[in-house]
Amino acid sequence: YADAKRDDTVLLFYAGHGEVDHQGRLHFILPETTRARLVARSLDAGYVRDRMRDSRSTRQVAVLDCCYAARFGDPTRGGEAALERETFGSGTYVLAAAARAQTAAEPAQDIAGVLRSSVFTSALVEGLRTGVGREDIEHVTVSALFDSMEQQVGALGQQTPTLIADRQKELVLARNPVFLMSLPQALQ
Repeated sequence: YADAKRDDTVLLFYAGHGEVDHQGRLHFILPETTRARLVARSLDAGYVRDRMRDSRSTRQVAVLDCCYAARFGDPTRGGEAALERETFGSGTYVLAAAARAQTAAEPAQDIAGVLRSSVFTSALVEGLRTGVGREDIEHVTVSALFDSMEQQVGALGQQTPTLIADRQKELVLARNPVFLMSLPQALQ
């Protein structure tokens, strides 16, 4: 984040465990984290949030696939609603796998016992791969991707994805592969 230029797109993707300390702050769990040493041996989400706030980039996306992910907002200011009001600069998006008090669905194992992606990450990948199921849009935006993810994940009823965003402008993530396939061959 520190070296990002104004027009750079900065992406943070965290898929792992999230835990909440006794003050209600979210921490990202690292291999050496223990419950007894949560604060000392984890990555405080507030540290990451501060780096985002300090960055010059006006296009930032954080995808947080962990329990309590919507606590990424400052707990002393009311969580995700407060984050939306903070001055990040336009173009900041946080896609959180679960609401402030929710756990996120663990990855499932397939028949061979191999771990698969979580429900949230699977929905993210599927949305990018299929162009969020719409051939009438040329680009996959953060909002369109989140809407698609929210429908897929929400349909399972296990967790509530949350979009924390500065909605001053829309951020394009990728060309829509379904839109490209709908064009005449000469234009693809």
